[in-house]
Amino acid sequence: MRIFKVLSDLNSFLKKYDSRNQSLVLKPSIRSYSFIKYQRTFSKVSYKSKSSLLLVNNYHDVPSDKFTAASISQVKNVLESNKIEFTEGFSSLIIKCPICTNIKRMELFINKVTGHIVCKGCKRTGDWNNLQIALSSKTTSDTDNDSNEKTSEQEHPLKKYDNSAGDKWRALLKNSQSLHSMSTNERREVMQHFTSKVIAEDVIKQLDMHITTKEDGSTTWLVPLKQSSSDVVGFKEISQDGSEVVEPCRNCRGILLYKSKPSRKDATAVIVHSFKDFLALASLQLNYHIICLPYGITSLPQDILPLLERYKKIILWFGNESGCWDAAKQFAKKLNEGRCYFVRPTDETLPPRVLLDDSNVENYDPKKIIDKAEPMLHPSIISFTDIRQDILSSLHNIDKAQGVRWQRFPGLNSLLRGHRRGELTIITGPTGSGKTTFMSEYSLDLLMQGVSTLWGSFEIKNERLACTMLQQYAQLPLEENTDKYNMLADSFERLPLYFMTFHGQQPLKVVLEAVEHSAYVYDIAHVIIDNVQFMLGMLESENSHLDRFYRQDALIAAFRNFATRYNCHVTLVIHPRKERDAEPLTVASIFGGAKASQEADNVLIIQQKMLQSLKLKKYLQVAKNRYSGDLGIISLDFDKKTLSFSTDLTDKSFRSDSNMTRRITSNNRIMDSENWRWFPESRSLEDTYILGDIIARGSYSDVHKCLFKGKAERICKIYKKDHLDCRSVKAQAIVLLKLSHPNMVQTRDIFETEQEVQLVCDWLTGVELFERIVECGNYTELEAAKAIREILSALQYIHSRGLTHGAVRPENLLYASCSSNAQLKLSNIPLTKKRHQPKLIYSAPELFNLKQLTPAADMWSIGILLYILLCGMEPSFSPNDDDGVDHKLEADAVWWEETSESAQDLFERCIRHCPDDRITADDALVHPWITGQAAKTLPLASTQVRLREFNARRKFKAATQAVLAAQKMTLISPQRRTAASR
Repeated sequence: MRIFKVLSDLNSFLKKYDSRNQSLVLKPSIRSYSFIKYQRTFSKVSYKSKSSLLLVNNYHDVPSDKFTAASISQVKNVLESNKIEFTEGFSSLIIKCPICTNIKRMELFINKVTGHIVCKGCKRTGDWNNLQIALSSKTTSDTDNDSNEKTSEQEHPLKKYDNSAGDKWRALLKNSQSLHSMSTNERREVMQHFTSKVIAEDVIKQLDMHITTKEDGSTTWLVPLKQSSSDVVGFKEISQDGSEVVEPCRNCRGILLYKSKPSRKDATAVIVHSFKDFLALASLQLNYHIICLPYGITSLPQDILPLLERYKKIILWFGNESGCWDAAKQFAKKLNEGRCYFVRPTDETLPPRVLLDDSNVENYDPKKIIDKAEPMLHPSIISFTDIRQDILSSLHNIDKAQGVRWQRFPGLNSLLRGHRRGELTIITGPTGSGKTTFMSEYSLDLLMQGVSTLWGSFEIKNERLACTMLQQYAQLPLEENTDKYNMLADSFERLPLYFMTFHGQQPLKVVLEAVEHSAYVYDIAHVIIDNVQFMLGMLESENSHLDRFYRQDALIAAFRNFATRYNCHVTLVIHPRKERDAEPLTVASIFGGAKASQEADNVLIIQQKMLQSLKLKKYLQVAKNRYSGDLGIISLDFDKKTLSFSTDLTDKSFRSDSNMTRRITSNNRIMDSENWRWFPESRSLEDTYILGDIIARGSYSDVHKCLFKGKAERICKIYKKDHLDCRSVKAQAIVLLKLSHPNMVQTRDIFETEQEVQLVCDWLTGVELFERIVECGNYTELEAAKAIREILSALQYIHSRGLTHGAVRPENLLYASCSSNAQLKLSNIPLTKKRHQPKLIYSAPELFNLKQLTPAADMWSIGILLYILLCGMEPSFSPNDDDGVDHKLEADAVWWEETSESAQDLFERCIRHCPDDRITADDALVHPWITGQAAKTLPLASTQVRLREFNARRKFKAATQAVLAAQKMTLISPQRRTAASR
């Protein structure tokens, strides 16, 4: 019904211009509606439908009032039937303007894709429908000479375009000074702030360059943007740092053009994206037309295309910055790829602006670079030879090829590397998790870096979405700062942001036409659909029989195809299926079939977890990453005042020194660098890991299970700081993160809070050493020697780095898995405690005298383990002095005599009273018993029996101590814990 209402309004509108020719009145049929797919509308429209046209005047909407496209052949037939001669250009059909009243009528351009009309002579613009109406009404207007001119202008179908920017330029001239009118010395003094190179007077005169001084005392350049030699339709304001501000902020119809020689009809044009590059090439006075686009690589307005029709060859030189390569390919499609050439970004092709900074650049010849420009157009089937230079360009500019990097979400850069064109991203999350709020800031981050974005908000109104983005942009509550609104809105309005005015259920075909039109007209690089479920309503009756899964798959396939064909990034927000609240979402939780996750290049999931403090913690999980394969989670901390999920931009700190690993920062938080990468200082344990339940409890620490990157299992040991020597712990942190050995449990991360030190290690699924021996079938000295050899290998690695383990005990020896060939691993070096109580049997005698821990103490522990493995029990000891601290071991003669002499020799050398007399790990590894040369091969069945009993007693004792420790911690009041931590 809405379509027919709009058609009825349009029919009434057309009747005003030709009531006699009823064939021009369009019947209410979608097929015959118009040439243009979409009409750009801001505050000026010829008709409005309240239900279908939603305008946000401060921002840029793509209206949902749509027009069905006519083919180019149909347009030609209409022109031929009206006996209008036309020339087919690269991007437009060109005719003599029927509206111009001067003797020499100007050319009128009809865009071959959108039907957009532009005439530089009468300065009128419109669409194909408007031109048809103008042609049919021309006879009536010629005979009615007495009609009121003002009324005729108001009702004319082709409107004169607004040139308020030209009026602003003329107003600025009153308070600015022309560079051409200055003396040579004055000009040199002014220009030295911009460039050290002398710019030719001809360049300054032709560009009509001016300077002006702002209120803050800074000097800026003013350069007019022209549609013709005398028609100023905008201007660029260039600051001393090279930043550019363009007026108007969008849809500018003018360019910067420099011609060193008289114009030729078939001249070659070199198009650059920045004023500095433009000025550098213009100063060389090459035999080309040098053109600078108004909005750089952000957008190529379709009103500019007629200005470029004259050129048979266009060379795009957009430099090596992020996004330049994609923009060149995108613009070439609008300009006609057959005439476009591309200067590929490599290390040798420096941007022209280097000539302004240093006129003595060695071996730099811009003309040779331009002459080597390669054609953009490739055949449908290519070989490696055709794309080898593309690959080389990617390798030379790997950082740029990775895409636009986020400023507000730096954690995404380490995983996704960047935001790239041509990809499809799926984002999901529980109801109420803030998907729209996150996506608004996610897209705003990219917008502020020049990524033109089209928002399709089918769930909330555009005014509310724009208000949210404006508050995130301002980083302050708008309701408390209404006095700053106009200033913020003026700045926000310059972002390349557009909104679709659809709301609620819409047919896929209609939305896709809007998106395709925007991609062409506004050079959209990022399309957001929020959300897919609200779009799934199928209004076409012939498709009413299709189920929701099939329609969603069709929608995803259509947007996947669009992203590839238009080289545009598409982000689809999809609600998940109903899951249990306690369970985290996975890729399989996305509503619908598997096509969403299969087609997507990236899958982002907003996860929620209720912490013990009853605070709801949110994470962003990268569950799929086709570009680099890196997966992970990023903490999301919501600030209600600014509606922002991003971290404080002033508190960011990145380190790239590959020679440094992780370190404790100034705010006493230990930073992580998974794969030697640095993260912000504000990152905590929850930023990377999801903490699980307690799986073990000791006197000084609790052990939790945790998840890394959403799925990798690890353990987290949490120590209370009041039990630790913090100074020693901070020194240990750097060392622990550097250690990596096959027979050691890898320490992955260390975090520090005000009350705790959290140590994250690998999760081992195997059993303890003694349990493996008890369960094995045939146990001999060879198996014992193999186990001791693996422990010694880890100790040798630790001792070679000047460290001591200090806790070589049965509970710290585990197998990596339950596999028969799994490696035995020694747990990580324990953190230093304030009051260390040595274990009587496993601790060397010198530790009881409070002497310093040395590698020799680890070798004492090796001797004890060796004895237990061969006898199935601990050795006895007898005190040597009155205090009972110093002691010596005594082996049981009955069981000990059954062992090999080589094993007894190694044991004796490990437990010598003087630390300096003990064997070292290096010497022990080459001992005959350790190598297996002197170890007996007879079964040790009786040893296994005794070892089973010994292990049971040890486990019972450990469990009892854990219970007592837990009760002790429970009795400590929260106030005492806080006081102790302080």
